[in-house]
Amino acid sequence: MKQLRELTPLLPEGTIVDLKYATSDNFTGEVLYTGEDTVAKLLEPAAYALAYAAQLMIKPGLFLVVWDAHRPVEAHNKLVAFHKGPDNYVLDPDKSMHPKGLAVDVTLADKNGNLLDMATGFDRFGSEAHDGAEGLSWQQQMNRKLLKEFMKEAGFVVWPYEWWHFNFVGFPPNR
Repeated sequence: MKQLRELTPLLPEGTIVDLKYATSDNFTGEVLYTGEDTVAKLLEPAAYALAYAAQLMIKPGLFLVVWDAHRPVEAHNKLVAFHKGPDNYVLDPDKSMHPKGLAVDVTLADKNGNLLDMATGFDRFGSEAHDGAEGLSWQQQMNRKLLKEFMKEAGFVVWPYEWWHFNFVGFPPNR
């Protein structure tokens, strides 16, 4: 079995880890992660790649905020059962990268810990959360683009339906 790696020791100072499913601040309104599941983890290559992305963000005065990482299958099944919308928002566990430790939900914060305006929050299901959504302000578009560029540099690609969701695909060939 591949090794999951705890994120916090790898991430630069200033990174915020706020696992939304370890709290009731998510679309279910329930705490889904308890015990060991409240520790943010990814498969080792993805964990190191995320640390690299977080390091890139520091120079322009930004910090990574981690909302979700590896998701236990049991918790993922609860999300599938709870979600009543289109399937492309909460995939079955065999299709989702979260239970595999290869997906992360993130955003950006400024040096004071204030979240950058991305037009929607976490777990907002609808077209305004899509990558490339129309009707966003110029600043919201630029904030999303910046996050996407940092994550791409580290080997992550954005999920088309959620601007905050990134799947690890590996470091680009030129890295």
